[in-house]
Amino acid sequence: MGGMLASRFSLIYADIISNIILINPIGLENYLEYVEYRDISFFYKKELQLQPENIINYQKKKLLQW
Repeated sequence: MGGMLASRFSLIYADIISNIILINPIGLENYLEYVEYRDISFFYKKELQLQPENIINYQKKKLLQW
């Protein structure tokens, strides 16, 4: 949220801002350029299909990638 606030502030008050440094600004990208838009019902149906062992296996796999 801090990065979003700083970005918005610098756009609104550009006359008093000379520089802004954002470190790891999560969520400021336009993800529609990278992925296709999906309605929330798509994700809801996908979540309903998950089983506990699927989630555990996913977490184990991601942990091993670290």
